[in-house]
Amino acid sequence: MAHGTERGGVPPGNEPPRPGQPRVPAPRRSTTAARTRAAVATTAATRKRELIPAGRGRHGLVTRTVHPTVPPKVEYALTPAARELHESLQQLTDWAERNRLYIAEARAAYDTEHCPEPVDA
Repeated sequence: MAHGTERGGVPPGNEPPRPGQPRVPAPRRSTTAARTRAAVATTAATRKRELIPAGRGRHGLVTRTVHPTVPPKVEYALTPAARELHESLQQLTDWAERNRLYIAEARAAYDTEHCPEPVDA
């Protein structure tokens, strides 16, 4: 028999799991582990880049500058319009934080009056 096994050529440790047993991965060589880590890092970087939409400059809110260096360097910056929008959104956020308790109390009063059972936020 191959590899001196009793299972017809299946190396020890690589037998299929018995019913009801979890499958345990076979040991990997360090080069395989390194390739796996590199693939995971590349995938994570791709996902991070996907957070910035492909049409990021279409609305004039973000500029993209590519520097011809090795490794490549890309910088993103907000345009004046984006900074103005940020200020407006910050004011809205500040208002919401200042009025958080008022809103919570108004919701509770409404729920008490209109809903017989408590409703989660």
